Amino acid sequence: MGIEVDRTRTCTGHGTDDVPGVPRMLLNEYSGSRAWVLRGSNKVSMSERSMDIAVIGAGPCGLAVAAAARQADLRAVLFDRGPLCSSIVRYPPYVSFFSTPEKLEIENLPFVTARPNPNRKEALTYYRGVARYFGLDVRQYHNVETLVPGEESFRLRTRTTAGEIDDWVA
Repeated sequence: MGIEVDRTRTCTGHGTDDVPGVPRMLLNEYSGSRAWVLRGSNKVSMSERSMDIAVIGAGPCGLAVAAAARQADLRAVLFDRGPLCSSIVRYPPYVSFFSTPEKLEIENLPFVTARPNPNRKEALTYYRGVARYFGLDVRQYHNVETLVPGEESFRLRTRTTAGEIDDWVA
């Protein structure tokens, strides 16, 4: 059994329609960030280390997928080897986005800014608020070391910056 990989350029509107039709693995490229979305075809028992969807990358696309999953009553866990929206964290402090706030909104959660185009600080505040508002399970500083596809699920092994190893099933 192979893994399907679909390379797209946008997060396709960040709507709940993004989740049910997600292929086994989806790579989104958005504002220079990437989010891998893994979804097994079966429901695993809900324990601390199991989920419906594993999202590798906690940038804007990863947050959008997890928020849509939450709206669809699916358990999603986001893994990132750095902080939330780490690519935006590395932007120069006063850089402004070309996109308007409406284009960057996730799940219709308003993105209010003082100017027509948000800056880095506003974007970071907004995306952190998205994670808080939807109660997303974000595992910051969790590097995904292995990913093994099975017949009905995926197995992941993560390592924290402190060296702790965890096994996960999606």
